[in-house]
Amino acid sequence: MNPHAEEIATTLDARESRHVPALDGLRGLAVFMVVACHFSFFNHEGRGKLVYAVTTAWGGLWVGVDLFFVLSGFLITGILLQTLQRPDYFRGFYIRRSLRIFPLYYLVLFLLLMLTPLLHIRWNGSGPYLLVYLQNYIDFARLSFHTPHFPINLTHFWSLAVEEQFYLVWPLVVWKLRESKALFYVLISVVIICPIVRMLLVQRGFSPLRLYLWTPFRIDALCWGALAAYCVRNFTARRVELAGAIALFAGIAAVLLIAIKRHGFDEYDGMVAGFGYTSLGLLFSGVLVRLLRMKSWSASFFSVSPLRTLGKYSYGIYVYHWLLAPLFVWTGLICARATGSKGVGILVPLLMAFVVTVPLAMLSYRFYERPWLNLKDRWAPR
Repeated sequence: MNPHAEEIATTLDARESRHVPALDGLRGLAVFMVVACHFSFFNHEGRGKLVYAVTTAWGGLWVGVDLFFVLSGFLITGILLQTLQRPDYFRGFYIRRSLRIFPLYYLVLFLLLMLTPLLHIRWNGSGPYLLVYLQNYIDFARLSFHTPHFPINLTHFWSLAVEEQFYLVWPLVVWKLRESKALFYVLISVVIICPIVRMLLVQRGFSPLRLYLWTPFRIDALCWGALAAYCVRNFTARRVELAGAIALFAGIAAVLLIAIKRHGFDEYDGMVAGFGYTSLGLLFSGVLVRLLRMKSWSASFFSVSPLRTLGKYSYGIYVYHWLLAPLFVWTGLICARATGSKGVGILVPLLMAFVVTVPLAMLSYRFYERPWLNLKDRWAPR
């Protein structure tokens, strides 16, 4: 076994008892990409090829959501495999998962419900879907509430629904198959079949938006992460390192080929929906394996404090940033009129999205989420 392989093996053993710092940083990068993409109001018309290329690449930062999926699949599947022998396997998983996700999510819904008479919110029939995490199956228009006073947008909650629906059944699959080869073959089958099904549906005129939102068509991203978690526990470190390198470079090549052919990487483009999502899963799973080498330059980069801080508070940042988007945009418009600069109107919302949302997420974590999270210790894996 070469030194790098030994390092991966040591990291995997250590990961049973503590976090890998670089993975926190990777989560921070994911939330940074999503927020930056949501506030990409750049106008590239008539500004040359370089500006067009930069703004097109910036618009492609939506891939941060897929990075979230892959990372979540990796971490959660690792926990499930680690706790298979515990008698409270199901209860422990679901309680811990609920304590992490539900308090903030339902607090937001509760506050909006209380503000409904004041803001004259019309829920457009979306309330029942939001309560049971099925919002990814309704039109985005029903998750955007154009109230007379303050427009509210909950469209970004679709990704939370995908994860929760997947993890409603995934623990049972892992429990039934254990760490057998059957689990490996199931994961391989999913990541192969999903893009084929999406491509066939695209050719038949199926909506790319639905392919982007509906859980059955997005589970391959989560399964790429789950596949990485399986491999690092059942294959030799040398094989894991080789597979990770192949996945990384194959994913980069596939994403670049699609981006060049389609002149961008639009999440609703047919080819991106067909094979682009899988290319991202391949790429990000390779990144995950790379970061397990804790002494590598990439692991050192993702272990820097700013990225790890974003990663720690990523859930709150994700929940709050799009809710407050109208406030940021209005401030940008006021600043643009005052200065006479369109650039100011573009940059101010982007900066405010971080300057306001990050401290808000930190306060939310400190005074509201952490008391709930402290209860997770009762069901912590031993």
